[in-house]
Amino acid sequence: MKLTERIVGDAVVVDVEGRPSVSRGSGMVNVVEDLLKRKVRAIVLNLRVRGFDSSCMGEALVCHLKAKRRGAALCVVSDDIKIWDVIKAMQLDRVLDCHHAEEGALAALRN
Repeated sequence: MKLTERIVGDAVVVDVEGRPSVSRGSGMVNVVEDLLKRKVRAIVLNLRVRGFDSSCMGEALVCHLKAKRRGAALCVVSDDIKIWDVIKAMQLDRVLDCHHAEEGALAALRN
């Protein structure tokens, strides 16, 4: 799993790429915790993973909760239909701020 940070305006976009490891997770939680320690208040998780499952989405939910507790905003982005199937099946679009495109997530964070 490869996680890459990049700054876009006032937000940090974390590109999550590759195949998650069941035993090690994706590392998203550690990256988000580090961003929160650095006082980042707008985070986008850009999910470009293969073999995405409910455990990865669970990690995204943990990231959302950690961000919310620290007064930060977090959006999840993916244009992958399989990831959206997991989001819809778990009804996480009711909890997480989910977008099909990075531009939509960044616009939501600006508002």
